Amino acid sequence: MYALIDCNSFYASCEKAFRPDLAHHPVVVLSNNDGCVVARSPEAKALGIRMAVPLFQVREIIEKHRVAVFSSNYTLYGDISRRVMETLASFAPAIEVYSIDEAFLDFNNLLYKPDWHILGQQIRQQVWQDTGIPVSVGFAPTKTLAKVANQLAKKTPSLRHICVLEHTEQTAELLEDFPLQQVWGIGYGYCQRLEQQGVFTAGQLCRMPEAWVRKQLSVVGLRTVKELKGEPCLTLEEIADPRKMVITSLSFDKTTEDLETLREYVASFAVRSAEKLRTQGLCCTALAVSLSTNRFQRQKKQYRNSLSLALAEATSYSPEIIRVALKALDQLYRKEFSYKKACVMLYGLVPQHTIQQDLFKSPEENTPTVKKQKAMAVLDKLNEQLGRNKIKLAAQGNDDKWKSRQAKLSACFTTRWNELLVVR
Repeated sequence: MYALIDCNSFYASCEKAFRPDLAHHPVVVLSNNDGCVVARSPEAKALGIRMAVPLFQVREIIEKHRVAVFSSNYTLYGDISRRVMETLASFAPAIEVYSIDEAFLDFNNLLYKPDWHILGQQIRQQVWQDTGIPVSVGFAPTKTLAKVANQLAKKTPSLRHICVLEHTEQTAELLEDFPLQQVWGIGYGYCQRLEQQGVFTAGQLCRMPEAWVRKQLSVVGLRTVKELKGEPCLTLEEIADPRKMVITSLSFDKTTEDLETLREYVASFAVRSAEKLRTQGLCCTALAVSLSTNRFQRQKKQYRNSLSLALAEATSYSPEIIRVALKALDQLYRKEFSYKKACVMLYGLVPQHTIQQDLFKSPEENTPTVKKQKAMAVLDKLNEQLGRNKIKLAAQGNDDKWKSRQAKLSACFTTRWNELLVVR
């Protein structure tokens, strides 16, 4: 059996964990720059606040119902996630951390068969006791079915956040009403194709011939269907896949037509992306820069474009990434538009240790690459000790106007001594 444990309304739950006065109060968490709603407590969902809705569109609801609003506190959420995963790891021999608020547990090698409902209650109680975060637990013989079980546990009040899909007949009955769009591994495009063929639920898909499924969904889709039928095809991935890309983007406080201002934004995003690369021991071989106007100001001329450029060699050296990113920006920029958002994406990622020095260069010619790596290591160490961006490159400008607006940021209760809660 596999279990999928998913934290309920994770970001909102993290905020509530340190604010007992908000226990039964509607809470929303905002995206970078306080632009859109990215997390909602159950009470906020009941008010009709939708996911990803811009804040200004629901301001009236928020004020009327006194909804508590928070900026995203990623430092807090990351630390609470680590604590949740440590607790979950104590329940099973193997764990796959699937996302910041989800993890699979593998119980296939147990020497005894536990009562799954009791185990689910123990998991929920222990995570709540250790972190104050509510979770839902889904048990099933495959990872895909565990995902289904978890969604049922969340959305079916009578299950009380624990669902066990152990018996084939019971599972087949539940899949008859399970929407295709909610099946893990079947994307929007495949859903559209299947619905055109008259297939709308997971149960209907399971009854289709395997040859038909393979033709419509490829071998990956066939594997998903086998998983839905209780045949394990996916194993636990205890080592996370390396990143495919690194993205840094932000909507600006105010629109701007000024190229120099945009250059400072893009340079700062390039630096932040390069820092993320170095943290994971990666280098990039290409990057893309995108620019866009404010899509909500429909009365103004709209522009959105992106450009990808290759780097001469794989690197995580901030000045080189800045140079290429600004080259892309200069080609994208149109002075007649007022811009609201920029994005820098690094891709073609390769591990730093796999990069070979040029065979046809002398040791002296290869020395600059080593010096660049050492320079970035020193820069990262200083910023780690003094605070992010205390030491900056000239292209980033003198101020921090690029930084995300976080007007409603909560304290980092678990990671900063001066922000610990005081008990009186």
